[in-house]
Amino acid sequence: MKLRSAVFHGLPGVERLRLEFDNVNAFVGPNGAGKTTILLVVKLALDILSRKTVCGDIGDVPGWLSFRSVEMVFEDEEKCLASSMSDVLELVSDELSVKIICNGSEFFIEYLKSDSELHIVSAQSMVKIEDLRLTIEETERRIDETERQLSSTNNPSTREELNRLKKSFEDYSAELERVSQCEIIKPGALTEVVERSVLDDALNNTLFPSAVLVDSNKNIDNVIPDFIRRMCDQQSGKPVEKRKFRSALEDLGRLLQHEIDFHEIDGEKCLSIDGVDYRRASSGTRVSLAYFGLTQFLNPTDLVIWDEPENGLHPTRRIRILDLIQQDPRQFLIATHALEFAPIFAIDSKIYRCDSSYEEDAENTTLQVKEVTNRKDGFLLLEALGVQPARTLFTANVVLWVEGPTELVFYRHWLKYALQGTDLEEGFHYTIMHYGGGLIAYLEIADDEHRELAFDALSICRNVIIAIDSDRDGVVDGNNAERLKPGARAVKAEVDRLNASRPGSALFCVTKGREIENYLPPKALLHAAATCWQGYADHKTKFSVDDFVCGQHEPFHKALEAFFVGAGISTSKVKNDIEYTHAHGKSLWGEANKVAMMRAALTFEGLEPEDMLWEFSHELDQMVRFITQANAT
Repeated sequence: MKLRSAVFHGLPGVERLRLEFDNVNAFVGPNGAGKTTILLVVKLALDILSRKTVCGDIGDVPGWLSFRSVEMVFEDEEKCLASSMSDVLELVSDELSVKIICNGSEFFIEYLKSDSELHIVSAQSMVKIEDLRLTIEETERRIDETERQLSSTNNPSTREELNRLKKSFEDYSAELERVSQCEIIKPGALTEVVERSVLDDALNNTLFPSAVLVDSNKNIDNVIPDFIRRMCDQQSGKPVEKRKFRSALEDLGRLLQHEIDFHEIDGEKCLSIDGVDYRRASSGTRVSLAYFGLTQFLNPTDLVIWDEPENGLHPTRRIRILDLIQQDPRQFLIATHALEFAPIFAIDSKIYRCDSSYEEDAENTTLQVKEVTNRKDGFLLLEALGVQPARTLFTANVVLWVEGPTELVFYRHWLKYALQGTDLEEGFHYTIMHYGGGLIAYLEIADDEHRELAFDALSICRNVIIAIDSDRDGVVDGNNAERLKPGARAVKAEVDRLNASRPGSALFCVTKGREIENYLPPKALLHAAATCWQGYADHKTKFSVDDFVCGQHEPFHKALEAFFVGAGISTSKVKNDIEYTHAHGKSLWGEANKVAMMRAALTFEGLEPEDMLWEFSHELDQMVRFITQANAT
């Protein structure tokens, strides 16, 4: 059976999590985005189902994996339902839905349902049958003992105790009978009561997939010898085992791209790679052997859960392992940071992009899980993996290079606004890329050869715009270009030479303020703080919005900090015996959250280019003219 979907309710960080599954399912995102949580919560749900009983113990589970319920849908490819449950449920469908309810450390199956609307409804009791049976046995023992005492003493209190024990025995027996029964609701609302043991047997005989967690950190010195032993056993086994061996050997050869030989010397089972003992192979080869051994001998119905399979593997090995995974009949759930294990738009594969956010005073991180279903999602996924698609660079007529993700959000917003109503589209007529502000400083220490290579960014596209922050602390006299950072001066000089040889090929823009945040009007900055920091609403009566100012060359977060501290929205703290004042919400509206602040500021109602400060509208007009002229032909 294959797991086709799962809907979790009440999982910490996400009230409802719906997942659709194919043969290969990859979860991609930054650290802390919930990838491992998703893998382990799916494993927990399957582990509960593997108990093969309608109710029982969940076991010791961390709180961050606890869920209230899960509804799973299985596809019966092997037609195992007809053989295991036909006598009980008369199942005729190829699909089975299972809902599990969790209550603390215990669970019960609320229903099993097929397309023909046959249900199993359990007694919904968390009482453990084995515990009840033990209690009944102990009560019987005490009854026998009390009867012996009564026969010798005929004590009234002893007789009273005997009557009490017999009454308890009857109650326990009735309770055992009750929890040992379940109701089956069949079509037409017909209800049939059956023994729980009948349903447990049916569950036991149903081939639900078992979740197998591949431990990437497991000691390869233990994994590989066991793998060699089992391969040698297959090699010398019956014909069917020998065929399995030859198939596995072929797959392993494609993975390692070396000559592989399993053999025995003086009764010791050995493996050589290109005629050399495997223990002398590279660490990457040994890791590949361990990974292959960890998955080779699993059951055909197992669901393999693999957290970060890329660890220790060369990219070419990752691609070969993915090829093996895609040919494997089993299902795989993978959490990865590697592009090689994220087969976007591949057949029989699903890719999910994971992210997380933490809000002030929240008990748990909020998780977001989105399936990659279109081209836009694919590009966002590549960005999450740190890949800047080269195709976009080579197909766009203009490349706008900006310092970082905050600037990318800013210029994308205003260019989209300014170009609305035209046929100029981002990704074809122009694209925006960020180089990382600090990288430009590399040019001041590079030698001539490396500096020449560094200017390749100016030649990969016929038309280029370079936008940088001035980073100035105040107004300067004289030529502004002479006050640029050394790396920025070198880039501007190269832009000037490029325009001299090809007029109009490049545009160099420097912010009139310290950073692009200084372009934002003060009310937009306060709106951003209110959006990013929920606690803002509790303090807004303490100040007047019109009193907030941010200077042309003042860091926006410093201005906000001074404003909030001045309004008394702060706390005195002591660190290393030094007392300092801490403004509330600083981690949410401060420098560490620049991208979110910029996104929020740009949502300020009615914000127009003309509302921006320090001649930004003029800079925007320059960019629009440049992009328009570059695409004129």
